Amino acid sequence: MGGGTPYGRGMQGMHTGGGGSCGSITLSVGGLPADATRRELAHVFRQFAGYLSTEMSPSGGFVKFSSMALAASAMGKLRDYRFDEEQPGSPTLRLTFSQAR
Repeated sequence: MGGGTPYGRGMQGMHTGGGGSCGSITLSVGGLPADATRRELAHVFRQFAGYLSTEMSPSGGFVKFSSMALAASAMGKLRDYRFDEEQPGSPTLRLTFSQAR
């Protein structure tokens, strides 16, 4: 995998602020069904310490955490998480640290 974290990326170039949350970290979420809602995505992530907010885009979602450590912890716990377990062939979530926009 390479990089400086267990998830194959170092901190360089990650979105670490904006939106009034100084020092926050944003995770990019892929592998969502086309009909997934912000509310459903928030329901998955709000159980984790440091969760701040959720946004949706046509290509996936973004989840903001208060720190790198808490975001990484959520990533680890959601490894191999299947958003729609009732849909045959449904992909698992793809979680990456979001690049600065």
